[in-house]
Amino acid sequence: MCNIYICNSQGIIVDDSVFSSELLVDLLLTNSCATSSNINISSNESVAYFNSNDSSFPIDEGIIIRSGIARNSQGNYTGNNLSSQINTNSDIDLEGVSNQTGQSVNITDTAFLEFDFIPYSSNFSFDFLFASNEYGQWQCGFSDVFAFILTDLTTGIKTNLGVIPNNNSPISVKNIRDNQYNLSCNSVNKNLFSTYNVNNPSNSSLNMKGHTVVLSAAAEVIPTNEYRIKLVIGDYNDSDFDSAVFIKAGSFDTQLDLGENEELCLGDQMIINSNYTNTSDFIFEWKKNGVLIENETNPYYTVSEVGTYELSIINLNNGCLLTGQKTITELQVNEPESLFECESETIPKFNLLVNNHSILGLDPDKYDIIYYNSLENLNDNLPIDSSLLSSYPSLGEEIIYINYINIETGNTCFNVLNFELKITNLNPGTAEDFTACESDLSVDIISQVSGQILNNLNPPDFSCLTFLQKQMRKIM
Repeated sequence: MCNIYICNSQGIIVDDSVFSSELLVDLLLTNSCATSSNINISSNESVAYFNSNDSSFPIDEGIIIRSGIARNSQGNYTGNNLSSQINTNSDIDLEGVSNQTGQSVNITDTAFLEFDFIPYSSNFSFDFLFASNEYGQWQCGFSDVFAFILTDLTTGIKTNLGVIPNNNSPISVKNIRDNQYNLSCNSVNKNLFSTYNVNNPSNSSLNMKGHTVVLSAAAEVIPTNEYRIKLVIGDYNDSDFDSAVFIKAGSFDTQLDLGENEELCLGDQMIINSNYTNTSDFIFEWKKNGVLIENETNPYYTVSEVGTYELSIINLNNGCLLTGQKTITELQVNEPESLFECESETIPKFNLLVNNHSILGLDPDKYDIIYYNSLENLNDNLPIDSSLLSSYPSLGEEIIYINYINIETGNTCFNVLNFELKITNLNPGTAEDFTACESDLSVDIISQVSGQILNNLNPPDFSCLTFLQKQMRKIM
């Protein structure tokens, strides 16, 4: 509401009466293709629905979980209702997260939403932000704690997803703070802090002191396996200065990830795998370049041609559809270089290994390079003996053929490369005079005149060092 003197922004609305715990979970899982069960909630007073109410709050709607009364967060910042308490309960997982940060006092007044779910993709994520009334005065020494505890119900392994991006540190006012709001301590991950409402309450959208930017929690999961997630927050030491986490509705995003796009050498094969182990409840459809591949109904597909492959998975129980795609392009290989040797009284020897993985642009962990001295030998798989590769005798005017093999599959790529062995009948040039200071203890004559004597050819391109040394002796 605005007048000529002041403009007050709208603040968020919190509703703790309409949404049951089941409806809150449904709100979170909208469009996720995940199924939920065994839902538990601490109380509807501390876990509730919110919407932005057309304010500047960066999340339109979702779930608020507060270590106190959730409704106290609605409206503009007033400085009132910063502390509240609903229970004195602790939480063993939160205690562990708190201890990880060096804190040792108990956690109290915990609020949580917990449920089991079955994902139908290999990963999931959701968006959230963290807000706290500890920002400003209490952001330096200790902090309230929250966590998103993901439990693999098959292995029992627990993982906290509520951590700093690219870091395993728990999110808190200590780990995300801007020191301009409390000069007693330095900034930490300042770029992840968003808004401090105390200094500008008329433009605030939340009745809490400050909050972070919108963050994302993510994890890799096994499709159709069972998991439990606990979204939990609590006060550290006492019930003063509540904290809250706001989770975006519909952001619990399960995605069908078929992996990064890859290159394939023609003649080889690779498997695109959805990693589904339970196939009885699903229909799998594969397409190549938008065209249905007939009779391919497995959760994996063996690829031998380049193209864009798409997998659609239909859940027979709820009709949910997941799609993912992966593009396979032809492996790009550089052309090998011709090799030169100088004419000599003996048969020259060439180092074929100059045309190695680096020159060809091949990954040495994925491909072996095989050298042949004729197409017939290549077809008969009679490679050049490995002992000769670094000193292969040749009179020149010879073509060497290269093939490369996928180490993992043992498949030979169709693309055959070749390079020439050439004898250089070098006519020596004449070096120009050059000067050197009398005080110089040594002069590198070869570097001064080699290019002129070798007619500006690069000595590493071929073994002409003997010839060059003879010319040096003549000069000296």
